[in-house]
Amino acid sequence: MTADEFSIGKHKVGKGRSFIIAEVAQAHDGSLGTAHAYIDAIADTGADAVKFQTHIAAEESTLDEQFRIKFSYQDKTRYEYWKRMEFTKEQW
Repeated sequence: MTADEFSIGKHKVGKGRSFIIAEVAQAHDGSLGTAHAYIDAIADTGADAVKFQTHIAAEESTLDEQFRIKFSYQDKTRYEYWKRMEFTKEQW
C-alpha cells in the first residue's frame, strides 16, 4: 500500500475503484424494518457501505424543546422526533 492509499475493512481505497457509501441517514423514519429494507436495496446496487445517522434524544434535546422548523406532523417536539428515530444498541 502506498502513502495515498488506505484500507476500510477489506477494501483498499486510493487510486483505482472508488469506495461507494450510500447514506440512509434517518430516512428509515424510526422503523427497523425500513432500515433493513434500505440495507438490502443498497446491497443490490453494489455499494461498499451504508451510512446511518444515530441520534440519542436525551443527549440532543430537552423534553419540551420545540422544532426550529416544523417538519414532523406526528411529533410535537424535537425530543419526540429524536426518540422515535432511536434504535437500541442491540438493534444496531
